[in-house]
Amino acid sequence: MTSLLPILLAFSLQQPPDSVVARATRVIAPLTDSASLHNAGFQPLAFGPVRDLTPFQGQHWLSPARVLTMAVRNDPVDIDNPTFLMFLPMNGKLVPVGVAYTRRIGRQIAAPTDFAGMPAMWHTHMFCRNVPGEGQVLSDGLEDCTDRGGRPTQNQIAMIHTWTIPNPDGPYAHDNPSLPFIANGLKPPAHPTRDDRLFGVALGET
Repeated sequence: MTSLLPILLAFSLQQPPDSVVARATRVIAPLTDSASLHNAGFQPLAFGPVRDLTPFQGQHWLSPARVLTMAVRNDPVDIDNPTFLMFLPMNGKLVPVGVAYTRRIGRQIAAPTDFAGMPAMWHTHMFCRNVPGEGQVLSDGLEDCTDRGGRPTQNQIAMIHTWTIPNPDGPYAHDNPSLPFIANGLKPPAHPTRDDRLFGVALGET
């Protein structure tokens, strides 16, 4: 596992100096523990007592101030100030793996399809109220909210991930199937198949 970290660092340093990935890497690189994250204004995304942690996305930390600014002003994306940072917890440490940028859009508006002048995969989230048995949840857009029987808010959050470590699905993909392999000290598949991804989910769940 430790031997993979220099590879991840080398990947970051190989990025063109003006690329989005390189700029995102510079932002997240110094923030590798909870103290530095809290000092920078970030806190872990949590649902009640349970912290966010998924096999292909790791753990999200958010900046409440930037979330509030997005909700009120909805400024254009600032590449040097992401709304979320993403980490892979390993051996009691937080390994930086990516950041996420957000925009507020109407609940009937489709997510953007480009980022920094190139095609990119955005996804949406929406605060969904009065979900039976759950209360308020963060749903995956309008359809997910209505399917849960909840009451959707007027707006949704368009989000794009920018991975600062290698991702076989691309630097702006929704998921990074390498993460569970890295977390378990295994070499990630260069071109993950469906079986690789299923194995990754199993690794993540353990």
